[in-house]
Amino acid sequence: MNKTLAQLRANFRGQKGTIQTGYDNTPVPEGTYTCRVAQSELKEKEYEGAQQLVHSMRLSVEIGDLKGKTLWPWANDLNTAEGIQGCAKNIRAILGDVVPGRSLPTGEFELDYSEFLGQVEDLVEKCKGELVEVAARNSKKNREDGTPYQNIYINRGLGEDAASARNTDQKTTPPTKHAPGGSMKVGTKKVAKKGR
Repeated sequence: MNKTLAQLRANFRGQKGTIQTGYDNTPVPEGTYTCRVAQSELKEKEYEGAQQLVHSMRLSVEIGDLKGKTLWPWANDLNTAEGIQGCAKNIRAILGDVVPGRSLPTGEFELDYSEFLGQVEDLVEKCKGELVEVAARNSKKNREDGTPYQNIYINRGLGEDAASARNTDQKTTPPTKHAPGGSMKVGTKKVAKKGR
């Protein structure tokens, strides 16, 4: 055994302590948070007597007073078309245009379910470690203790914005108001000389 470790063991002989177990499931204030995808995996889950394959994600708040707080977005059930759509929407928000399908003229995205399910294991794995912007919204239903259930929505992956996200304090700055007719001139435009 390492000598330092042996000395520490001797120093703490007979002492006991407690650690917090489980996770803190208390709601966070409604708002927008910068989080890291700490866990992203496909899990078999039993719900109402039936086996379901779900995309389970655990997010960790990265910035602000709640740094380290765990948030849990809804685990989409891949046994239903609605669940596949929810999973694909989250992955597109995090990773960008990697989901098989095509953009429609209506602005919607047509998802190829079979192709997506063929790629979902790799896509779910690629979400790990990504920085994301999420919105926390309270449900209209309350828990037994009176606190609201909360919905966590993934707004977007931060990708290249990740470096700037780490350098903020998670507070929003209100937009600057300008007086009507006030000058918002920020620079001058150089005019090319004619006739040379």
